[in-house]
Amino acid sequence: MSEWTSETLSVNIAPPATVFHPLEGRKYTLSQSEYTGKLFLSISNQFSKQTNDLDVSEILQAEWITLMGEYALNGNISMNGSESDRRLTQVRCMIFQKELPELIRMLVIADNQFFNNYPLLLDAPIIIHFNTDIPEFSGTFQLGTPRQYLLKPIVTST
Repeated sequence: MSEWTSETLSVNIAPPATVFHPLEGRKYTLSQSEYTGKLFLSISNQFSKQTNDLDVSEILQAEWITLMGEYALNGNISMNGSESDRRLTQVRCMIFQKELPELIRMLVIADNQFFNNYPLLLDAPIIIHFNTDIPEFSGTFQLGTPRQYLLKPIVTST
């Protein structure tokens, strides 16, 4: 197990994943503590489930897939809500759209050694799907490439 910790992000590369593999099917689970705001990134060959920590909620799941013969980082943000939670879902979507580039930047920088081993992935597209029960808030966003996120530093609030 490999771990890198900063003030805002704790990273866990769970075996059998390493900085060398897997490439296709490499999965990222980004979660956040509702009490402390601390972010947790799990890198593995399967999505992580935070079953033992009730204050931690999943924000983003992403994985490397092949799309039309090329690699892409494909992610999902699930926002369960109903028609009665329409306003809450709308606010959550707006927050995620604003914060998503920073979250992706953290993910890319946290797995920087992996990108050193697979430089072809630096120019792969990043595609994120917003999934909700309210169709007007569901959608797919293309968010550039990992290279773009490595060129900009992480902005942290003090």
